[in-house]
Amino acid sequence: MNDKTHLYMVSHTEIPSHHQAIQATHAALKAAKTIDVERINLVHLICNSKTELLDISNHLKSNQIEVHHFEEPYNDWGLTAISCALSPNQRHLLSHLSLWEL
Repeated sequence: MNDKTHLYMVSHTEIPSHHQAIQATHAALKAAKTIDVERINLVHLICNSKTELLDISNHLKSNQIEVHHFEEPYNDWGLTAISCALSPNQRHLLSHLSLWEL
């Protein structure tokens, strides 16, 4: 068992809002296959662009966080969402992002 208590999903606003949650869920499912916890909280955050999403991913990786990407082939959207499991002392790495809302 590990100390990861939150599974964060981040999608971006360059895709239609009704697709953002779906894309984030795809990324979360990839991450969920790699974590061993009994219970985890799911948090969906939003950023402004694919470029920002990639910057967030790189920042997490530079802090030794395993990041899972989801790339959507539909309409050549490419990278649409990322996900990662964080422990309480790592959650600050994404605290600058807003919660997703429809």
